[in-house]
Amino acid sequence: TCVALRIGGDKLQPLLREMKNNLRNKRYA
Repeated sequence: TCVALRIGGDKLQPLLREMKNNLRNKRYA
């Protein structure tokens, strides 16, 4: 489970960053 969490976290972090950036762009756009 630890390995799965690490892999999931590594994949989720960049996705969360992209989502945050998209939200910021929509707000300021």
